[in-house]
This record gives sequence, C-alpha cells and structure tokens, in this order.
Amino acid sequence: SGTKEFTVLVHEDWAPIGAARFKELVEARFYDDTRFFRVIPGFMVQFGLSGDPAVSADWRSRTISDEPVKVSNKPGYITFAKTGAPNSRTTQLFINYADNGFLDAQG
Repeated sequence: SGTKEFTVLVHEDWAPIGAARFKELVEARFYDDTRFFRVIPGFMVQFGLSGDPAVSADWRSRTISDEPVKVSNKPGYITFAKTGAPNSRTTQLFINYADNGFLDAQG
C-alpha cells in the first residue's frame, strides 16, 4: 500500500535495444505513477501500463526487436514482457521472483 520507489541497475551490454527503450521510457516519465498489475507469488510481478490510456495506446505499436539472451531470468532481474510473437516488446516489464530460466528460450 502507498507509493514506493525502487532503483533499477541497467546493464546495457546484456540487452542494448531493451536498455535503450527502458531509458527512453524513463526519460519520457512513462513509468511515473504506474502500478503493478499482475502479481504471481513465487513467479513474477508485472508493470508497464501508463495510467493514461492514450499514452499506453501511443506506445503500443512501438515494438522493439528481440535480442539474443545473454543472461538468464534470475530472481530480482527485470525483463521486458512479450506477447509471444517475435519482436513484440513495448513498455511492459516484469521482475522475476524466482529462477525463471525456462523463459529464456522465449527471448
């Protein structure tokens, strides 16, 4: 409950395209006042929808390319969510609660 902040350490060499998109969204203040909307204990927590539906709609079509997986989905690591389709990353991210290495094959 209440407003909380957290810091994200970005390793650009792990995913340069994703890191650049994350930086772009942070600088655009996209994540300000966003909320976690999907929480699955023991798995992950997801966020990345703007509180303003028009802003989310504007970014929905701005997908970024997939990148080779260099680092596994370990606890505490953050990654872009995908729809399952290739090159479908946009604004949604999730934080791994567990070792979710089985997701690595999805990109």
